[in-house]
Amino acid sequence: MNTEQPFKNATDPALAIIAYATEDAFSRGGASPDTLDILRAMYRVPGTIAKAALEENEIEESEIPVGLYPEFDEVTLEVLSAQCEEEARQLGHTFPGTEHLLLAICCSASTRGAKLLRQFNGLDQRESVCRTVVEILGNDWTAWRDQHSSVFS
Repeated sequence: MNTEQPFKNATDPALAIIAYATEDAFSRGGASPDTLDILRAMYRVPGTIAKAALEENEIEESEIPVGLYPEFDEVTLEVLSAQCEEEARQLGHTFPGTEHLLLAICCSASTRGAKLLRQFNGLDQRESVCRTVVEILGNDWTAWRDQHSSVFS
């Protein structure tokens, strides 16, 4: 059994996002934040790549639903943390940050956050959001997309 703390290697802004999302979930009686809580929390930490990517793609915090837990089909924080660390590793980064957290949400097809971005204003915004993140980081978009081809096919 893995008892390792999720996001233990994450940057301070990523940890702040997780803390805000957890606080929001608990205030509504949730046991753990879902990816919608995390997406909303990304707006509460200024100056992050995740917030910039969401804003550049005209995804407003007010358009992200609150408190929709009845059909909870989320990944655990442990799984999301591992996905976030994998995104950082693939991009050659040592510590997972807000940008890797956003990429992990976009690439986790079954999460509520990914579903929202897939249906946002009738368009699948996941690829656009990911492209914005990868380009802000200065990485090769085509190479990143090729590594994640199963997500966007």
